[in-house]
Amino acid sequence: MLTLTGGWLATFGLLMLVGLVRGQGLLVGLGALVLLTWLVAWGWNRVCLARVTFERSLSVTRAFIGDTVSVQLRVTNRKAIPMPWVTMEDQFPTGLEEAGKPRALRVEQGTYSMTRATSLARYERVTWRFVMECRRRGLYRFGPAVVMSGDVFGFFFTERQETAWQHVIVYPQTLPLPTLGIPARRPFGELRGGQPYHEDPSRLRGLRLYEAGDALRRVDWKATARAQALTVRLFAPSVSETVIVVLNAQTLTVSEGQWGYSPVLLERGVTAAASIAEWASANKIAFGFLTNCVSPLTDEPIRVMPNRTRQQFTTVLESLAVVTPVGRQPMAQFIIEQTRQLPAGATIVMVTSVLDEATITALRALRRHGARLSIVWTAETPPPPMDAPGITVYEIGQQMARLEREAVFRPGVDGGPGHVAVPTGAVSA
Repeated sequence: MLTLTGGWLATFGLLMLVGLVRGQGLLVGLGALVLLTWLVAWGWNRVCLARVTFERSLSVTRAFIGDTVSVQLRVTNRKAIPMPWVTMEDQFPTGLEEAGKPRALRVEQGTYSMTRATSLARYERVTWRFVMECRRRGLYRFGPAVVMSGDVFGFFFTERQETAWQHVIVYPQTLPLPTLGIPARRPFGELRGGQPYHEDPSRLRGLRLYEAGDALRRVDWKATARAQALTVRLFAPSVSETVIVVLNAQTLTVSEGQWGYSPVLLERGVTAAASIAEWASANKIAFGFLTNCVSPLTDEPIRVMPNRTRQQFTTVLESLAVVTPVGRQPMAQFIIEQTRQLPAGATIVMVTSVLDEATITALRALRRHGARLSIVWTAETPPPPMDAPGITVYEIGQQMARLEREAVFRPGVDGGPGHVAVPTGAVSA
């Protein structure tokens, strides 16, 4: 960009022309000096960002609450021409705070500018290091960055946008189930079973005497010979232990605030869901995760199908890290649509702080169809009556409130458990 306007250039060009006509060497020299300076500045600006590189590196891309992430920003001048000034401006996420700095109160999630300026000699490299504290779970993006430089006289400057960006996923906090107020031994009842939809011939459960109606292919002829009585085999059902954690991202009823949410209740739900997933992983139980919120990465409801692989817990933690209060479906409709695709005999554990009549009706319908249901209630107020036998309700809101006061559990939100307004379509990391 030219700071010395075309009018000034025309003025000094005319001044030099007048000096030539009248033989005034001073005027000629002054005009020539200004024009030569302008030409040098213009040429310098043309090459100032040539062979200048910007690099951003992160020590980790996955972290837990309480961890730190080291961020390095590096600007390198790979040419023989020095740079009298260079300014770097990168976008840092608001959810990560620089270590050792006072904590900034930021109402909205987003980014803020991290600006640094320096000069670069020929073939010189300058590095800035930042240590960022992970104080709350979420998906945090670094970038894009802008690098600016210009000539030594300040007549011109050039900027270049570095479009590359990187992100850090901060996993939610997990706690042992007894700490939350949920018994560790068989917390969600006897998981094995449901109705045996079909038997697995490779899993022999035992033997019994033949009864009318038994298929002949079940007969164990060797056992029959030993017992001198017709004996048939019993096989275990092929339905395996499966837990589906369902998180209700809605934290307020319509009467409390249709477009708002409670940050503390949302974080309680995320931590409870992560803790249940950790318990299932430790006990080698196949588990999955569903929530009615929209992922900021895919703009679709988050869904992790049941699995018992080692990677499953990490996959669920990454999904919980990006949970937001923004959803497309009420929980009642979500349950009806999503549970149709779940494995037969799965145990459904719903983590929620609100239950409206439509959701309760949907849960009752699931229970009538033989589903095993547990409710993990994270609000401090009592849950509404379910009036459905066989549905276990764990009220952990009071316990989590006590853990918050004792700093065992940190929701990672500013301003306490108040309600926060969320505009339509907003996505919070």
